[in-house]
Amino acid sequence: MALTSLFYGLLLTAITSAGVARATDITQVNAIVGVNGNSTVECWTLTTDISITSSASVEQLGSIDSASYSYFPGPDPFDSGTHTAPNLQYFFIIGGGGTITFPADPSETLSVKPGQLYIAVDSASTSDLGHHTVINGGSLVLQLPFSGGTIPSHTATSGQCASS
Repeated sequence: MALTSLFYGLLLTAITSAGVARATDITQVNAIVGVNGNSTVECWTLTTDISITSSASVEQLGSIDSASYSYFPGPDPFDSGTHTAPNLQYFFIIGGGGTITFPADPSETLSVKPGQLYIAVDSASTSDLGHHTVINGGSLVLQLPFSGGTIPSHTATSGQCASS
């Protein structure tokens, strides 16, 4: 129960922060995806309903399974190597940050920043090589797998979201 409350509190912070692109009542999230066997970045516009309360817009992001919290001791960066997404999941950078690169296109880089929500769905079934991640020392990351591997309803455009 406490983890669920923490999860929704952090997601509300992420959605209302400058780190997640918002256009009126649209939430956009950078997603690491597998396309034609290669990992790349897309900008996903989540298409779930938004409720307006007296103090906030609340978007249901779906159920999660087995959330995990990771701390990467500093001060040196942690190279987690080239890999596919361990789960179809949201990940949220609580503190710190890192850099994600893509072996199929060395010029493509995604800088992950604190207070931002991301999606990783480049599984072994959609990406041959995956992506390469280097996390800054001292970073804190939540991994939030989609319940049953069910990807949230969305539309996608190629490339990073404009506010990244």
